[in-house]
Amino acid sequence: MKLTLKNIFKNKKWFSAENRKAILLYLCFVVVATFLWFTRVLDKNYTYTLSVPTRYENLPVDKASLYHLPKTIDVSVNTDGITLSRYLLFSDKKTLDFDLATIVQQEKATITMKDYALLDSLLLNMKILEVQPQSIVFAFQNIRSKRVKIHSKLDLQFERQYQLARPVQLIPDSVTIYGALQVINSISAVYTVPTTITGISHKSSHKVALQTIENVAFSDTTITVVIEAEQFTEKKYTVPITYINVPASVVVDLMQHNVTITMFVGMSQAGKISETDFKAVADYNKRNAATGEIPVAIIAKPKNVTFVHQNPENVEIIVEID
Repeated sequence: MKLTLKNIFKNKKWFSAENRKAILLYLCFVVVATFLWFTRVLDKNYTYTLSVPTRYENLPVDKASLYHLPKTIDVSVNTDGITLSRYLLFSDKKTLDFDLATIVQQEKATITMKDYALLDSLLLNMKILEVQPQSIVFAFQNIRSKRVKIHSKLDLQFERQYQLARPVQLIPDSVTIYGALQVINSISAVYTVPTTITGISHKSSHKVALQTIENVAFSDTTITVVIEAEQFTEKKYTVPITYINVPASVVVDLMQHNVTITMFVGMSQAGKISETDFKAVADYNKRNAATGEIPVAIIAKPKNVTFVHQNPENVEIIVEID
C-alpha cells in the first residue's frame, strides 16, 4: 500500500484508472478503521460534567427573589459514549426549566437538584452522580424601591502638570433600586464599574456603567462622569503644630512649633488657599518611647490639593514630669 501511494504521488496522471482504484481502496481502509475506533470509543462508559443552563418562567412582575438563582447547574453523570454523544450533538432540549408561577405562592421552597424529576428526564439514561448546587432555595417578596447614592471607582490619570480643578461630578449622583425589601435594605450605595480614564487635561465627560447587583434592578444602568482638570503649581505653607493628648502631669518643652508642607495647587485656587486652611497635629499617644519623636499628621487640608511632602515628618520633644 505504501509503495502504491508513493507511486501515485510521483505520477502526474492523478486520475488514471489505476490511481483511482488505489485511492478508493485506501479511503475504504480509513473509513473502516475510523468506524471501528468510534464503535470502540462510544461503547465505553464515561464520567462527564455537564453544564446545564436554567430558565425561570412566569415570575410575577411585582415579585423579586431573595436568594441567588443559578444560571447553570453542573451535573456529573456516568453514561456510555453513545448516549453522551447523542445528548451533546443532537439534543434540542438542554435547558432546565422552573415554572415559578406555583413556587412563588409558597413562602419558601427548596428543591433538591439530584432528586429533581425534570433533571432526570432531561438527562435520560444517564446516571447522575453529583449536582452543584445541590439545592435551590426559592423565596420571593413584593418589589420595593429605595434611593441610594452612587460612588465612583475611577482611576484618573492626568497629563503632566494637571490635576482635578474640582471634585468629580456624577450625573445622576443617586439611583433608585428595586428589589425585595430584605435585599435592598442591606444596600447603602451602588458603585460604578472600575474604570481607568487616561490623558486628562481639560473638562470632559464619560459614560460609566454601574455595577450590577443580583436580584436588584436600577432606574439607571449608566451615569455620566464629568471631570474638570487644570494645571497646577507647587506651593509651600508653614502650618503651626497642635500637640494633643499630652498628659496633665507632663510638661512638654517644644523643639518644633511649625511644619512646612508642600502641595500641588490648581492655578485657579493658588491665590485663595492660605495656612489657615490646613491643620497639623502631633499626638502624644503616638510618641516613640525609644526616640522621643512624635509623627506630625496633616489632618485638614482644602479639597483638590495634592500632598507632596512635609518637613519635618516627626518632631522631637523634651518631656519634664512634675
